[in-house]
Amino acid sequence: MLKNSKMAQFWKTIDELTKNVSISLMKQIIQKPAIGWTRQAGPSTDELNRRLVDLQSKYDACKAELDIIQIRNIDEVLSGELQIDYQITSNHKVLETKQLTISWADVFWKLGEKFEEGMVHPRFIINSILPKPIKEAFNNILNEADKKVIAHLFNLGIIDSFHREYAESSIASQRISHRKELVWTLTELGKKIYYAKLALC
Repeated sequence: MLKNSKMAQFWKTIDELTKNVSISLMKQIIQKPAIGWTRQAGPSTDELNRRLVDLQSKYDACKAELDIIQIRNIDEVLSGELQIDYQITSNHKVLETKQLTISWADVFWKLGEKFEEGMVHPRFIINSILPKPIKEAFNNILNEADKKVIAHLFNLGIIDSFHREYAESSIASQRISHRKELVWTLTELGKKIYYAKLALC
């Protein structure tokens, strides 16, 4: 039976219940003393508040140091170079194949504002930072460089993407359709690096 394996008592009136509970509680306090039965001495509220402020200060200092380390590490990665092959064409004939070298730091600083605002179409991003007359030589080879830039910055944790819904109206059908577009934007780490650079300018 349950009363053989568990603590159990029986009562008939409210007075008996009150008496049994009081006696059983006192027995537990005496036989098994523990924190909770009696008030224990401990740090005051002021002391706890002081400790909390101290821990918050240490946390802020560690976070600031971590941010600096992250930015420094990213700068080291951005110290590399991006090489872009492009072709000079005339009448659909390739006249010459050239190579342009751009530092990853320059790529990020020039594209940072576009990503900060939210870049909807990552294609042709290289064309926006290339000097003339290379802009006029834009072709599929440069389009491959766009993918390389997106992949590299994404792998560094500087940019990320999400799908944003938007409404598109059609005059012909007089209907509104809901579509999704891919948006590339700076991550929290990317923002820290971008705004840290702006602060130094």
